[in-house]
Formats: sequence, C-alpha cells, structure tokens
Amino acid sequence: MKLKFFSVILSIATITVLTAPIAANAQSNRQQFRQRYQDALSNLNLTSEQQAQLQQIGRETRSQMQTILTPAQRETFQSAIASGKSVQQAVRSIDFSPSQRSKVRSIMQSHRQKVQNILTEEQRQQLRQQMRSRRGRRW
Repeated sequence: MKLKFFSVILSIATITVLTAPIAANAQSNRQQFRQRYQDALSNLNLTSEQQAQLQQIGRETRSQMQTILTPAQRETFQSAIASGKSVQQAVRSIDFSPSQRSKVRSIMQSHRQKVQNILTEEQRQQLRQQMRSRRGRRW
C-alpha cells in the first residue's frame, strides 16, 4: 500500500520536477496531469497551509532534480512528454547513471517523507483509496 502511495507521489514529483514548456502537446499533457492531481487533492480537503507546504516541497524537489539531470536528459524527458508518453514512460526513457539514481532516490525519499508529514492519516488513506480506484487508468 505504501509503495503504491509513494509511486504516485514519485510520479507527481517527477512531472513537476522535470517538465518545462516545449510544445503545445507537452503543455496539454502536463495540464491534464496536473488537473487530475489537483482533483485528487481537492477531495482531501487540504488546508491552505497544507497546499502552500506542498507547493514549496514541489519547488524544492524540482530545484534539486534539475541540478542532477543533464541538459540531454531533460530534453529526452521533454521530448517523450511532447510525443504523448506518460510520465512513467518518459522517466523510463532517461538513462540515469548509478550516481544519479542514488541521488534521485534520496531526493524522492525526502520528498515522500515531507509530503507524508503534511497529510493527516485520514488524508493519506483517502489518497491511497483514490489511487486504488484509478488503478489501471493512465495518470
């Protein structure tokens, strides 16, 4: 269960971390993903403080990830999104070095822990349930 929750958070962080406008199609994919994520979060009744904290975590994670990726890796990701691939497929298209993988894992573990600390147990359970109900559908 926790793994599924974390994989969702990883996907969310990845899209916010790695995306930048490069084409109308890519922009549309990002907007659709963000809208679905926002819809899921809106059902959690987040306080304005929680929303602000999540946004700050996203900015911090994006900044950390951008220092790890090479320009070529960013381009690979952006091109995959622009061609209509899912975030997970786009991430898989990046050839991470062992050092990068280690750094990404560390950043994402920190990200997940921060997000967990913001959500209440009830909110975590609601999010897990929403993700389970969406299983099989592309985010």
